[in-house]
Order: sequence, then structure tokens, then C-alpha cells
Amino acid sequence: MKIRIPITIFLIAAAACIVGTSRSASAQHFTEDNAWAFLNFGTPVLTWDQYRDTFIGTPPDYSYETAALDAAFYDGAYKTLAAPGNCYGMSLMAQLIRQKGGHLGYCYPVSQYSGSTGPSDTALAYAINLMHGHQINLNSLKQYLELFATGKTRDGNYAFSSAEYYELSDDPTLVNITKTLNPLDGGHTMAVYDTYDLGSEKRIYVYDPNRSWYESAGNSWYTSGSNYISIETSTSKWSFDMAGSGTWSGDPSSGGNIIIQPLSIAGPRDRSPVSMGLDALSFLNQFFIYGSGNQVKQITNSKGKRLFKPGTNEIDNDPNTGLLNTVPIYPSDAGGNYNYSSFVMFGNPGGALEFDIESTGGGYQIDILGPRSILSIMAESEKGRDRFFVENPGMITPKLSLKNTISAQKYDVKFTQFVNPGEENRVFFLKDLVIPPENTLELKITPDQKGVEVFSPKVQLGYNLLMERWTTDEKQTVELPQLSLNPGENQIVKAIDWQNLRMIDPIIRIQPIVIQPIIIEPIIDPIINPIIDPILTEPVLKN
Repeated sequence: MKIRIPITIFLIAAAACIVGTSRSASAQHFTEDNAWAFLNFGTPVLTWDQYRDTFIGTPPDYSYETAALDAAFYDGAYKTLAAPGNCYGMSLMAQLIRQKGGHLGYCYPVSQYSGSTGPSDTALAYAINLMHGHQINLNSLKQYLELFATGKTRDGNYAFSSAEYYELSDDPTLVNITKTLNPLDGGHTMAVYDTYDLGSEKRIYVYDPNRSWYESAGNSWYTSGSNYISIETSTSKWSFDMAGSGTWSGDPSSGGNIIIQPLSIAGPRDRSPVSMGLDALSFLNQFFIYGSGNQVKQITNSKGKRLFKPGTNEIDNDPNTGLLNTVPIYPSDAGGNYNYSSFVMFGNPGGALEFDIESTGGGYQIDILGPRSILSIMAESEKGRDRFFVENPGMITPKLSLKNTISAQKYDVKFTQFVNPGEENRVFFLKDLVIPPENTLELKITPDQKGVEVFSPKVQLGYNLLMERWTTDEKQTVELPQLSLNPGENQIVKAIDWQNLRMIDPIIRIQPIVIQPIIIEPIIDPIINPIIDPILTEPVLKN
């Protein structure tokens, strides 16, 4: 068992926090003692050990074989969360020390720890990284979901009232702001320490990790009294002078978000959204897109409920038209241009999900995670929009209906099935799927999770298939190159014996069957050409 550094530090240094002295004999400004002496810093990669120490209920090792959901969430949401900056972690750590006199072995005053861009103490940087990860824990995302569902995420007056309420309740707060509603634009987090109501204007005073009292530019900003978020009382419009990137602003109908988060939600160590077990949620998905400038433009379920209001990045919070169970993750790290976006869906999606994807070039990848499976879709394409349907996402028998509206050169699709969660996974990886523009393809896992079905209604299709069995003891691999099927054929590709994929002469059965397809666009009088005899294909074995 690995020793967790933050716990070790806390036990060693706990006694040191009993006696705390102010850095200045008579502090003239909040940030002299209650804020870091160093500036915001980036951490290119957060490690798996940090992931484990950030959340509870996480597996000891990074492994797609035994902990695929955690491994995928780590790769997609956590690993590069602090690459542009650690503003959330710095703000949270400072407020916890202020509230409790010390946290994870670091004591008041906050400003006693030296550094320039980031702390000189690498263990302190580690602790701040852990706090930075709290922005995507379960309680934080549930709070965001509630606020998005009620339409309060851009309301300056609501943010001001929330900050006052929590401060009066002896529950210090953070303020999270975003430049726009587009998750690709990122966000920024600061520590709140005071509020002022001036009548026509309200102010939320903050410590900004991008500005330090102990460097000249920051000192001038604080001493001039400019360190506040301004709120126009009559309109609820908020604005903030973001260091190095101009004014960020928003109001109830436009602009960016402003969310107040108390330490009672942000501070405690909590679960990640994917470490809850099958009984905690009836359904849980994580959505990711990778590639420069790519983003989810819309998610719609079979009942017509949608994530965004059409043509916008604004969450549809109308109970009649909005999903209301899906929240975007806005990485809070001083703001940055991202090439991915991620969403958490709580509860049943309400049938099949339709995805509308935009790529600005270079292709895209989207991973759909649930309690029983992961579906990964990778497209090699230029600029444009693509759309596809997923039935039973994240469950035992996922089905993908894909239409090549983006003129992709090729697709790769991977199904990862948790046949016995934590003990056995089965992978079906279909590579080099070439679908002519505006044509469709259907792929689905068989009910027994022993095979994959492939259906091409109109065109000849060729592809390569990799099948793997992952267990805690070994990985077995079988590769089937250059498979093909004719228009209207439905192939079922199954391994005869999943316990022995590496046996000397395994048989992979490819059996066309006749079915009425369910496709993205109705096809009039589809031509079905069944093949009576099964096709047996010799596999290529890999150890």
C-alpha cells in the first residue's frame, strides 16, 4: 500500500498549526495574511496518486482492466485539469487555512510560504493540486447542476446574496466565474472575503490568485481597492477585471457564469462522479471530446429533451424542453482555450441520446462512460458537424447509429464492456471504418456481450476488428483484419470461447442475419441480401 503524502504531512505538522503568527504585526489588508505570497502556477500533469488522494473510494492503481471508469475519468477530466493554472486549489486551500488555522499541515498565516510563480515547497504544490481537484468532485457537480437547473448561474444579485448568506453562517466561500457559457473558454476561481452593498452597485471583494500582495502590480491593485466583482443592482449584471485578459462579465440573459461555492461543499474530500458504485445512481455518463476547437453543440434524448437552448451554449432549464440532469464541467484554472469539453449526466438519460458534434479540423473523439460500458468514437475529419445516436449508453448493450455528415475520412469505434465489473472487461475495437459521406452505419453489442453486430444499409463496408479480454490476471487479444460486408448485410462477430481467446485454433463466427434496421434517416424499401452460410475467418493471434 502506498503512503499518501498529504496524510503524512498532516500528522507531522498538526502540532505546528496550534501556534500561528501573523506575517505582519497589524495587517492593513486581508491579503497580507490570508493569501499566498506567490502567483498562480500551472501543473502540466496531475498524477494518479494525486487523483487517489483527491477523492475517496478510488482504486489504488491506474488500470483500464480493473478500474476503467476511474481511469477514463482521470484521463479525460483530471489529468490536465491544472495545466493552465491552480486558481481553484489556491483559493480553496487559502480559505481552509483561514477557517481552521491550518490544513494538510500548512498553517496560518497563508502568506508565510515563499515562492514566485507557484510555491517553493513542492509538497505545498502537491496539496494545492489536491484541492484543485475538488472542483469536479460529486458535491461540487451536484451544486452546479442545481444552479444550472434553476437558471441562477449568471445572476450577480443572487451571487451577492449567496456570498453574504454563507459568510454570516461562518462558511467562507469561493467565487467561480467564466468568460462565456462555452466550456471551452474555461473559468477562474477566487477567494471571497467581504461584500458591500452601495445601493445601485454591489461588490464582492476577493483574493485573486493571479495577483499577489507581495508583487508590485498586485499590491497596487489591492491597495487601490480594485479587487472586487462589481454587480449592477438593477440588472444583476456582474463584471470583473480579469488579469491579463480584459473584463469578464455576465447577466441573467447573456455572458459568463458567476457561482458562489461555500467551503462546506468545496472543502471536504468527496467521491469522484464515477466512483459511486452501481446502486448510487441509476445511470452515470461522462462525455469527452478531444481535438482542437471541438465541442458538443447539442445532446438530445429520445423524448426531445435537450442540453442547450438551440444555437447557444446556454443550458435549457425549461422542464418541458431541458434535460435538467446534465451539467457541463467548466475547468477553473485562470481561463484557457480548451480542445475538449466534458459533461456529467445524473440519472436515466430518457432513452437514446443524439449527439451533435462540431470539429474545427483534425477530427474528434468522444467517450461515453456509464456503469456497465464505455463507448469511444474517433473520427478523422476536417471542419464541420457530425451527429450520431447512442441507445443504452453506458449500459450492457450499447448501440451506435452513425451518419457521416462531416465527410470523415474514417472512423474508429471501441466498445469496452464491464462483463464482471472490476474483474473482467471485453473490448471490441472496430478500426478503419470508411463510410462515404451522408451514409450510415450501425454497431451494437449482442445481449450476451460475446459479440458485436455491424450493419451497413447502403454501402460496401470494410474494417479491422480487435477483440480483447481483460482480467486482473491477463490480457488476451485476437485481431481480425480486413473484414467486409455487403450493403444490407448485418454481421454478428462472436468469439466462441472468451475464456480462451489465445487457444491454438479459435473460431470467430461472422453470421449475416436479416433485420429491419433502425437508422438515423428512414430508408425507403431497403435492399436486404442475406447470406445463408456463415463466414468463418481465421484470426491473427496476439499475445
